[in-house]
Amino acid sequence: VLGAEKKVFDQWHSLFHNQLKVSQKQNFLSSSLETFSSGIQFITPLLLLWIGSYFVLQGKVTLGEVLGFTSLATSLMIPIASIGTTYSQFLLLGSYIQRLQDVVDSKTEKTDGLELENLSGKIELKNVSFKYDKFGKEILSSINLSINAGEKIAIVGQSGSGKSTLAKLILGLYSPTEGSITFDGKTIDELDLHHLRSQIGAVLQETRLFHGSILENIRLLNDQVPFEKVIEACKLADIHEEIIKQPMGYYTMISEGGSNFSGGQRQRLLLARALVNEPKILILDEATSALDNLSEIRVQQNLRRLNCTQIIIAHRLTTIVDADRIIVLKDGEIVEIGNHQELLKNKGFYYKLYTRQQKENQNEEVAI
Repeated sequence: VLGAEKKVFDQWHSLFHNQLKVSQKQNFLSSSLETFSSGIQFITPLLLLWIGSYFVLQGKVTLGEVLGFTSLATSLMIPIASIGTTYSQFLLLGSYIQRLQDVVDSKTEKTDGLELENLSGKIELKNVSFKYDKFGKEILSSINLSINAGEKIAIVGQSGSGKSTLAKLILGLYSPTEGSITFDGKTIDELDLHHLRSQIGAVLQETRLFHGSILENIRLLNDQVPFEKVIEACKLADIHEEIIKQPMGYYTMISEGGSNFSGGQRQRLLLARALVNEPKILILDEATSALDNLSEIRVQQNLRRLNCTQIIIAHRLTTIVDADRIIVLKDGEIVEIGNHQELLKNKGFYYKLYTRQQKENQNEEVAI
């Protein structure tokens, strides 16, 4: 790809040779320490016996005293000689621990919080701001948003405006640096995040399929999910007909990352996974970007039948014109809120985005 094979190979070749040199140096030092310690363990008893023999011949010590002293000295030298080998192993262990330090230092998620058994889907964000580190710039700034249960909300904006970050904050994957997020009036800090996420269906840009059958991927290894629910979710995601055409149907194996399926098929399988547990909240981040127009229309029609709160992030604005409200983000701030018709009448930032896309689509059709 991009004709970079030689550059990548040269870089890999350089890294591989550096690794070999480091390994060679490490093995040389380890071997030297082991040889030195083995030599000491071998020479020490001989030296003591030679000196002891001299004193025995002089009549200064007895043979038993020499043998006893030699035995004690040998027993003492064994742990001393092994210190060098142990030290090198500790150095190696230290490098492994450094790689795991970020994981060890990271805070565990709260799992002993309040469990909302019947989540209605009402979400409220109050003065929510977020940045990745205290010295970085704010990705989101003073977000105030109330989402009613069962409402379909679309979030739009240019790349880098904070749309995906906002979705991850709602999922509890990130913690806001300022402000609060509440579900049914309870702040996210009070809730059991694992239980909360079990009632939320999400397809993020980073979501991937794993190696296993289609059924295992959709169930997410949860055998308690009935097969009928899997079929229903796949019908909603408009992938059922294509699955049953596979040689092994729902037991067809998916390679790592889903490379044996097209981009559109992967997205619909991930959508079926998000829908299989009948979530109270559905978050979709560019979840239909790889679909053709006809498939996308069918999926959108199916999603309209769902009785849950929907948060849709999309670049193709034609896919969210039926949303109850459209949230327009720019540089991490909400600049407009309203439905499609209201925002077009305002002729603000959303109007510019929509008309620009319409012109681009028309130019593509003319080119075709």
